[in-house]
Amino acid sequence: MDSENDGFPKTPVTKLLKFPNARLLIHSLIAERKMSGQDALAVGACELGLMSAVDMETVHGQAAAQSDLCGCSQTAKLILKKYFDKNDSCPTDAFERCWENVQERSSKRLSGAACSGSCNSEAQDKPSCSLCSQHAPVIFDYLLQEVHRYP
Repeated sequence: MDSENDGFPKTPVTKLLKFPNARLLIHSLIAERKMSGQDALAVGACELGLMSAVDMETVHGQAAAQSDLCGCSQTAKLILKKYFDKNDSCPTDAFERCWENVQERSSKRLSGAACSGSCNSEAQDKPSCSLCSQHAPVIFDYLLQEVHRYP
């Protein structure tokens, strides 16, 4: 066993985590740690190295602002933005294309139910926020699929 990496592959975690494990990670954060969907997305992205802990605090603050998106969609958008802002090797329009793909796929898969309206982590008891959190694993999976296009 290699002591430098304790026998684990040197491939970044984002390359290894995909369906269904990406969804299971978010389900676990919501169910076991009692997080809201948007908090689970931010923590999951931080754990996978898509953004730093400092970025996570920024995302929490920005996602709480009123938006025409649900909390999970707004958080996913901010995660993608942070990822592409720090990745200079990506085309300049990569963020816009990826975000459009996530939105389109989410709208089709979720019938738009979790992709509009507003919710935040302080309003977890709202029915719309509960629905948003139920769809967080799917949104996270779509987010990772887009990130994998631009390593």
